[in-house]
Amino acid sequence: MRNLYKHIGSAFMAALLPLTAAAQSPLESGHSIMVGDDTYDMTDIWEIAFVDKATLGSTPQVTAPSVVELLKQAPNMRIWAKLLDATGWGAKMMPDAKAEKAFAEKYKAYAGRYPNNTGTRTPFQAYRRQGFTLFAETDEVFNKEWGVPMPVYDEATQSITNWEAIKQVLNEQCGKIYSNLKPGDLIDKDNAVNIFVATHLLNSNMQLANNSAVRHATEYGYTTGENINEPSTNYTVNVWDYYRTAWPQESKLLKITQTPDGQFYLNRFSKYDNGLKGTYLETGTLQEGILAHARNEVDGSVYNNVALYGSYHPIDDILSFNSDYASAMKSERVRMDFTTLLPEIASNNLRGKDAYFPTDYFSTLTNVSPDTKIQQLYARKGWVDYQGDELLVTGNYDFTLEVPAMPNDGSYELRIGYSVNGVRAKSLLTFICKDEAGNQGTWGEPLVLDQSEPVMANDCIAKKDADLNYDETLCAENDYALHKLGYMKAPAYFHVAGDRTANYSARAELGRSYNGGNMRRVLITSKMSPRKRYYIRFQSLNNASRAQLHLDFIEFVPRLVDVAGEPYREDVW
Repeated sequence: MRNLYKHIGSAFMAALLPLTAAAQSPLESGHSIMVGDDTYDMTDIWEIAFVDKATLGSTPQVTAPSVVELLKQAPNMRIWAKLLDATGWGAKMMPDAKAEKAFAEKYKAYAGRYPNNTGTRTPFQAYRRQGFTLFAETDEVFNKEWGVPMPVYDEATQSITNWEAIKQVLNEQCGKIYSNLKPGDLIDKDNAVNIFVATHLLNSNMQLANNSAVRHATEYGYTTGENINEPSTNYTVNVWDYYRTAWPQESKLLKITQTPDGQFYLNRFSKYDNGLKGTYLETGTLQEGILAHARNEVDGSVYNNVALYGSYHPIDDILSFNSDYASAMKSERVRMDFTTLLPEIASNNLRGKDAYFPTDYFSTLTNVSPDTKIQQLYARKGWVDYQGDELLVTGNYDFTLEVPAMPNDGSYELRIGYSVNGVRAKSLLTFICKDEAGNQGTWGEPLVLDQSEPVMANDCIAKKDADLNYDETLCAENDYALHKLGYMKAPAYFHVAGDRTANYSARAELGRSYNGGNMRRVLITSKMSPRKRYYIRFQSLNNASRAQLHLDFIEFVPRLVDVAGEPYREDVW
């Protein structure tokens, strides 16, 4: 590393910190800064964050603003700035600076390396940033929807002088949605306002503006264009994903949807043209959802909403996980890209990128064996990946992945989506759960997953819709017969990456000559509770160290039955 210390000064640091906050990923290629005659990449910049005070001596220090400080600067966010402080969530969501420093020191020597365990060289992620995202009602929304008094703000003391009156109304309104066992103590986890705040927070720092909350890649009818790093904005159908909120006691999944007009909505539940030969265009909504904004603009002025360790997004209505939400989720097929189960992917702006991860990089991966090698690859032309990203795990792997509980008690079918080929791995999957007291149990029988088995292409088990003349009855019967064996065709929702005929779906790819295309494997059917924690342990059963465990997407599907007792029949999308 070239000597950057000669340039350190308050003016330089003031310019530097916003750059690192905006870049989100220290090792992201293309991000650099020129100082004098020298150019420094993001690796150099990250080093400054961890320079010892003894090294800097009397050099003036500049601190990056926190999300709370950014909220205080915005004239329409006074209530939320106070809420994060008053409930303790503002401090609770900050990353452990010592742990981050230790991580950076541990892997400092690996920066710039490109390990190759799958035939693809990917950059080693030697630095890691954690953070959070807040979706925040404006003061005007609180006032209009709940009758919360508008804050009277004292600029001199930077405080709300009528906070007690505001707090009283918030306690009353939040108590109508969540149990309020401790109405007088906003810090307490059983206080309804505390719960309200927790359900507005995500354990991942993402920005709506940078394609990290939802990922446009291979959805039906869409192509990214020639430059995948600057994907086309000619959107075709809705794109969405789900994120567990920060409320630890109970799982609430926040659904973030982007519609083709570019707008973002929270908890939007839609109707679609979802027939066998449909278009999957939205035909209506069961719940329109809440409009969320990528930036905070007030009276023509734009206020910064992206801090170094977090961001906030204004929303146009009250976000509550009430009975309407619970009702909608009872019949919702929850399909999640595997990358959304790993909060650090979005926090470090790694969606749509190649990356190699050390074993202790992710907060939702535990008990990771030293020989577990984890890579993320972004879809090349001809690959079949939901939302473009895929995770490949090689070596003598053994790790445990936390998956989100569903927000309603009930029985769910758990599935995994992946693509099949001859270098894929065989794994033993064990399903572990923990109750509120931490007692461990299981939520399904162990299962051997063989991803090298081209079951979709062999023995004529699966038939293409075209070969069945798109006959609704025949296609449904074939799907049902396949499902009874524990397999499903890929969804029609996504297509082959780079394919100019973007209306040719992954569902139609099941018979490709070199592999079985993308498919789904039914893992277990199990009861789930939003108050429990759920995990899947993956253990290698391979002789070859480069055999690839392929993780593309995961599905949780409520086991609904109709009046005749037959399994609820999903659409093909």
